[in-house]
Amino acid sequence: MGAEHGGHTDVEEEAIPGRINDGEQEQALPHAREVRQGAAPNPNPLPVRADQPLFAELAIEHMEVRLLEDQLQQLERTRRATEEHRQAVREALEAQRLRVREQQQLEAYQKRMLAVEREQAKRESDRQDRERQERDRDRQERGWGCTIM
Repeated sequence: MGAEHGGHTDVEEEAIPGRINDGEQEQALPHAREVRQGAAPNPNPLPVRADQPLFAELAIEHMEVRLLEDQLQQLERTRRATEEHRQAVREALEAQRLRVREQQQLEAYQKRMLAVEREQAKRESDRQDRERQERDRDRQERGWGCTIM
């Protein structure tokens, strides 16, 4: 795997003047932390060489902080997008519930109106039947006979 993919190449394994190799860095970083915190004496008081592990550590920490900040920003964007999506879903569900409720109310109203219309039609039919029966009864009582004069 090449250096561009996080692996090592033969060139990286060679010591480069002014640069810390992996072995030195692994040893230097914890020691640099201890030196910086005052827990350990600095074995190399030369400013250039003594600062190189510290600068390397700071550069690594700075990169880690930037990566963490980027990840935090991405997580925040994801959280906001998720919350916006949840809100949109809530609103869509509420709108759907409202449509269903309105549809149910409309169907119930239509059923009531149909029942009222049936009741009115039945009453009208019963009224017409009664009137017809009364006319028939009156005719029978009067005797529907035709008298010609």
